[in-house]
Amino acid sequence: MNGDYEPRERLLQPGRGRRRNWFLIVGIGLIALVFLISSFAKPYTDYLWYVHDAGHPEVFTLAYQTRGVLFSLSFVFCVLLFALSFGRALSVGMVYLRMPASLSENVSAQLLGWIQAHAAGATKLAAVVLAFFSAIGFSREWPTYLLWRNAQTFGMDDPMFGKDIGFFVFQLPWWLAVLSFLSSVLLLCALATLGIYAGIAGIARLAKVELSKPAVRLHIGALIGLTLMAFGAYNLLSVYEYGLIDSPQFTGAGYAAAFKMKVHYALAALTVLLGAATIVSAKFVRHYRIPVYGLGGIAAVYLLGLQMTPAILQRVYVEPNKLQVESPYAERAIKMTRWAYGLDQIDVRQTDVREEPTPDELVASQATLQGMRLWDPEVLRQCIETIQTLRPYYKFHDVDVDRYIIDGKPTLVMLSPRDIDIDGLATSARAWLNTTLQYTHGYGVTVSPVNTSTPSGEPTFLVKDMPPKAPPELKLDRPQLYFSDKRDAFGGLRDDYALVNTKVEEFEYPSEEGDKYTRSTSGRGVPVSGMLSRLAFSLVNADGNLLVSPNITPETRLLYRRNVIQRCQLIYPFLQFDDDPYIVIHEGRIVWILDAYITTGMVPYSARIQGSGGPINYIRNSVKVTIDAYTGNTTAYAMEPDNAILKAYRMIYPKLISDVDKIPSGLYSHIRYAEDMFMLQAYQLTQYHVTDPVQFLNNSDAWEMPTEIGRSGARVNMEAYYVLLQQSDSERLKFALILPFTPRLKQNMSGWLTALCDPDDYGKMILYKYPKGSNMYGPAQMEADFNQDAEIANINKLLNTEQSEIVPGNLIVMPVGKSVLYVKPLFLRSKSAGIQPIPQLRKVILAVRGRVVVGNTYEEAFSRLFGDTSALGTAETQRPSEEPKGQPSKPAEPQVDTTDLSEIRNVLKLMDEAEAALREGDLATYASKMREARSRLEESLRPR
Repeated sequence: MNGDYEPRERLLQPGRGRRRNWFLIVGIGLIALVFLISSFAKPYTDYLWYVHDAGHPEVFTLAYQTRGVLFSLSFVFCVLLFALSFGRALSVGMVYLRMPASLSENVSAQLLGWIQAHAAGATKLAAVVLAFFSAIGFSREWPTYLLWRNAQTFGMDDPMFGKDIGFFVFQLPWWLAVLSFLSSVLLLCALATLGIYAGIAGIARLAKVELSKPAVRLHIGALIGLTLMAFGAYNLLSVYEYGLIDSPQFTGAGYAAAFKMKVHYALAALTVLLGAATIVSAKFVRHYRIPVYGLGGIAAVYLLGLQMTPAILQRVYVEPNKLQVESPYAERAIKMTRWAYGLDQIDVRQTDVREEPTPDELVASQATLQGMRLWDPEVLRQCIETIQTLRPYYKFHDVDVDRYIIDGKPTLVMLSPRDIDIDGLATSARAWLNTTLQYTHGYGVTVSPVNTSTPSGEPTFLVKDMPPKAPPELKLDRPQLYFSDKRDAFGGLRDDYALVNTKVEEFEYPSEEGDKYTRSTSGRGVPVSGMLSRLAFSLVNADGNLLVSPNITPETRLLYRRNVIQRCQLIYPFLQFDDDPYIVIHEGRIVWILDAYITTGMVPYSARIQGSGGPINYIRNSVKVTIDAYTGNTTAYAMEPDNAILKAYRMIYPKLISDVDKIPSGLYSHIRYAEDMFMLQAYQLTQYHVTDPVQFLNNSDAWEMPTEIGRSGARVNMEAYYVLLQQSDSERLKFALILPFTPRLKQNMSGWLTALCDPDDYGKMILYKYPKGSNMYGPAQMEADFNQDAEIANINKLLNTEQSEIVPGNLIVMPVGKSVLYVKPLFLRSKSAGIQPIPQLRKVILAVRGRVVVGNTYEEAFSRLFGDTSALGTAETQRPSEEPKGQPSKPAEPQVDTTDLSEIRNVLKLMDEAEAALREGDLATYASKMREARSRLEESLRPR
């Protein structure tokens, strides 16, 4: 060896391997730490939100406490079961017949030895892992457990078993969950244990080792027997779900399914007995024939009794004799569906119908006719989106209909909140500071009468602009909207978090004197001055700015979950919410009202539909929730405190829902019948207004939901609409929700449903049914007449051009006396590219059966239809009439123009200046010039 040679060992520097291992350990530790922090960040921020923002930490803590209890109990049970079973399987006795004579025998023998040596550790690890995942699944049943613990009675028995509905709603789901858990855990344990025995047996066979087989048979037999007993018990209990299966025409078992239920019950009982027999035979019998033959027999009975026989029975016996055989079961379905959806509380009134209202009926319905709704909510939203956003970073997402006392009389209005829309900011302005700290809230609302417009066809406003201009009845002292019903482009719920009380002032609204700024004084939100909370929220929101921003102070609060529906879903997780929250102006503040539903899908024989959270076949609007748009203060009120499900939840959460007498009277006067529930009841009523089972099975008197021509020109399902309704001099004006019906596959009208909304009559529903021989036109039939009218056809031809298009508004089918008045507004919308169109109210179609007229105004059309407008009293119309009254077919005569031409020139000049500003992208100047032009034009048209 020469002196330059260095042994290989010296090239492997001592300590390098240890340092590499140390870096690996540290890296793994850091990854584990980040994972741990990330895992706990979401629960931690949830807890902070429930404590500091929602104000109901019990909702959070009770869920985790209950899950923890269920997890612990099920985990201990599973660990014991798996550990004992696996340990017994791994400790089976082994007798070596001879010394290993080959390599395979030697390896197999050593493997058996290793298994026996490490059996204890492997058993514990496998038991813990399997128990953990099994317990996690069972702990998700915590809501079912809480309802079971607080079960109530409905006072209504199911028609099949005679049990109170409370058994199906509260008790049955819990016991099914328990038995399902036991069955799955025992089955998993049996299969895993069998796998262990089979694996050891295979290795022992290679190693020429004999196992103690009698202990194996007893162990496996006991597990199979227990699994069969649990599975049989589950199926015994699931017999009670036969009231929820789908029959051809209703929910619940019919004749054939009732036979199937009896076979099901017998098979379940046999399965329990077979399980017990398997356990006993494992001790005394040296084979598995009892469970094998027993399962084979059960499978044969299952195929014959549960699959083949009911199908044959349905085809051969039930269908030829359906009316006689199925009638008792259809009667059950009718009774339970009507009860579960509240249809049995509807006041059904048979009423005569005539082609058009009499003069006396017109006078008696004067208040209804005066307040006739002309504006389509979506068309109005498009209008105010253009003329009232005032800046591109504001947006109007929805329009609500409500009633207010204006100038001493009930007035139907449409309200829309002006939300902040950070997507409307210029790209260069969408910095984190702007979108999170400065542009934090919307501002103000618009309020428009439903039946008025400007001379140009745009809506008139009772409340508009920033700061809000409003009459005393609608004054706004707190117009800020920190909490709202914001939606994304697809209609989904949207939530943008914001930071308030930072070093940066919040943008309030633009003005000619300069932008106005403010600071939140609500005290709402989660404190984020601490590093731990900032780190947690940074992880949850995937936003590092929150962690490093220098603008956060000790008083800073984080506002998130500001979408009112999402907020309520988290505070009241057991309720379902109407998709259309609405705003109320109350004591100078903006308050959201949400309709909350108590639902279940466990009422036997009640018709089921698929809801967002699962099947539904029972619904009540038992709760109203209010949310202050400024503070986010959320309060729920029990409208139906005696509802069994609500009583159970009020026992679970004693402080969560207040009594209805606590609601402020100013808010209580604005409650209304919930739209989603009304539409669901109307849908069920199309079938279940029929109470005779034979007629129901024949489907001879079924109805359909009506359709109308939508804004796109295609036929769409008609939605219920709110109106002010007065049908006689003796009745007061009522705020109501109504919808007509048509017979199945027919176009005429079969009746209409109304739900009263005012506090004195709240919840009362009336169904007016027309005689079957009558031929009152339905919505589709009347719109067909519209399309055939020569004057309307000419209007469509003239106004549907390359530059403009007609947008049809909602068809209003308004009961007047014993007749019906049809109202269809037509809006004109520009198709010019690059300019946001403003739909304008141009024409109003009015009709009764056999007569259709169209006018430039509602008053004009009314005059053409009925000859005069005396029934309208002194009602303000949407704009001055342009045609003479009382002459239906006479064309309009030229009017004398008394307008000052110089003033018109000034208006045109202002409009030219506005268009020039729009081309330059100066939206502020555009809006200002257009407002001034509109104001001057309106002033010039006023009578002198």
